[in-house]
Amino acid sequence: MQEEWEEEVKIPIKKDAPTAAKPEAEGATAEKPAAEEKKAAQAEAAASQEFEIKKKTKKATKPFDVETQAHALPPAIMKQFKELENKLIDEDNSILDHKKYKNELESLAYDIKTNVASYGPLENYVDE
Repeated sequence: MQEEWEEEVKIPIKKDAPTAAKPEAEGATAEKPAAEEKKAAQAEAAASQEFEIKKKTKKATKPFDVETQAHALPPAIMKQFKELENKLIDEDNSILDHKKYKNELESLAYDIKTNVASYGPLENYVDE
């Protein structure tokens, strides 16, 4: 994943070194220690420091971990299910064939019964 944003950056503008303030009197200079004068000069320089503001575009790339999950069955299990389905279809077909042959046999038995019964065409050929 790539992220992009803009930031404002303050860049200090270089100026000429500020000139040291002339002491008003020699006695005043003697009273202040040198360290305090340097701190005061730095504070004055920092206060008068000017900045230029620039906009910078930044980019960051972060890894994006995704776990995928398929809702389909694996091929091996699909093959097992197809084989089972074919087996069940074959069993159903064999049951239906058995019913069909049984009905044909029953209808043949009724036909023979009506032919052999009294007043049937084959009555004369049957011995009682």
